[in-house]
Order: sequence, then C-alpha cells, then structure tokens
Amino acid sequence: MYDRIGWSAQPQVRVLPTPNGAFRAIRHLGSNAKGTVIASSLADNNRWDALLVNRAGEGRLEIRSGGRTHKNWQHRELIAFIPSGMDTQFEFNANTQALQFYLPPGTLQGASEAHRGTELPPILGERNRRVAWLMGLVEHELRAPSFGTSLLVDGLIGAIAQTLVSTFAGAAPGPEDRITLTRAKLDRVIDYIEAHIAEPIALNDLAGVAGLSTYHFARVFKASTGDTPYQFLRRRRIALATRLLAEGMVPLAEVARSCGFANQAHFTAAFTRETGLSPGRYRRLARSG
Repeated sequence: MYDRIGWSAQPQVRVLPTPNGAFRAIRHLGSNAKGTVIASSLADNNRWDALLVNRAGEGRLEIRSGGRTHKNWQHRELIAFIPSGMDTQFEFNANTQALQFYLPPGTLQGASEAHRGTELPPILGERNRRVAWLMGLVEHELRAPSFGTSLLVDGLIGAIAQTLVSTFAGAAPGPEDRITLTRAKLDRVIDYIEAHIAEPIALNDLAGVAGLSTYHFARVFKASTGDTPYQFLRRRRIALATRLLAEGMVPLAEVARSCGFANQAHFTAAFTRETGLSPGRYRRLARSG
C-alpha cells in the first residue's frame, strides 16, 4: 500500500498487526516536513479499498478521486473511503495523523449483508462520529488483543460496513426473516469452537459451520445463547485459562498459546484486564487455596 503511494514528504507510520492478515491497519503519525503534504496514487496501484479517519491535525484537507474534488477543514471525525482502482490525491497539513484500513475490494459491501448488492460510493471527507468511534475500537483491540480478537474485529468491521452503506449508499435494510439456529447447528458451532480454541477463529468460520451468512449467524447466535460470538469465545478462553493456571503444570507461554494468543505478553495483559490479577499471581493464589 504505502510503497505504491507517491509522497511529497516521507510519512511516519506504525503498522498494526491484524488477525489472519485479513486487512491492513496503519497509523499515520505525520510527515517529516512543514506545511502541506501531497500523497498521490494511480488507479493501477490502488488494489485495496481504503478507509481512513482523521485523528489529529489542523488546516484544510483536499481529496481528488475519480474525477471529483472535495475540500474540508480537518477534524477528528472526518472519514474517507476510496474504492480500489481509482486515481487519488490527498493534500493535507504535515501534522495530520490518521488511522487507515486497507481491505480487499468489496469487503465492506460484503460485510453489510443486510444491504447485499448495494454499491458503496467514494466518500471524500465526510464527518461520521459512529464510523470514527468504531474504527477507534478496532485500533484499540489490535493494540491490546483480547481473548477473542478475530471475532471482535470481524464484528466491528461489519458494524462499520452497515453504517457506511446505510448512510452513504442510501440503502435501507430489508425485513428480518425467520432464520433461526437449530440446536444441532448450535452444537456443531460449539464443538468447532472447542476443537479450535487455540487457533484464530473468524466470524465466517463459525457461520460456515452453521451454514448461514455471517450477518444472519451473528444475529441468531446471540438470540440462541444470549452472547455475541465474541463474548462466547471470550468466556470459553477465560475459563480454559483459569483451569490451566489452577492446575499449575502448564508453562505460561503454553497457556497463552492454548488460549489463542500469539505471545505470552498479550495473554498476560488480557488476563490481567479480565480478572484483575496477573496469570502468575492467579496461579499462586489458586495453588495456595
């Protein structure tokens, strides 16, 4: 992505790790320059859909894309969506900071299954508080992974898609149908979670086991269990972690891997947030009790 963009001044960026590499998340931290910066990309180089939200900076923002030009004053809730395959140029102040998601073409339209077939047009600098907030939640989860990061991020991307399409494509959701999650399908989903609890689990994995679309699956799963898929997986992984720690035989690094974490540090931070105790302290208290 960034290596295909022409910059008038070198940007400072931080790449955020994403589950399964399903998309790319980049924090633009400003540029090594003063005044105005120009970033441009040709249509042939734009192979990803880009979703951006301004996080800091002042001055005017000018976006040229698809033969259109839009000018606006920068503020924290200004968003832009640039579909793949479009000539694009951004002109902004060098102190601008932004959160940027790069997604495979059509990801947002596909995630918005209530609006299937509705095309999402370019969004050249519009204020949307909800999308800005949801993108911030994704960033927070990527920086501090929890016990169900893949499912949580999938759900947030779906919520972003619903908001974008319903707001900017002028589409209204269709009527709710009578799709339900049978006991047999629910059991298959739970069995899948237990069998793959140490692996990254995405929403479309669970929906595929149930034979439903991701949109319908998320809705009927919560109706059946009272939990979102993320909440359910999170509870199961926390229960597994506390059991393994209480048994006292498994090294902490192995407990982390068993609960779906890539490293012990992320597991320790997430476990401490959930329980108020570090894994080591939890183990010592469990063994002493």
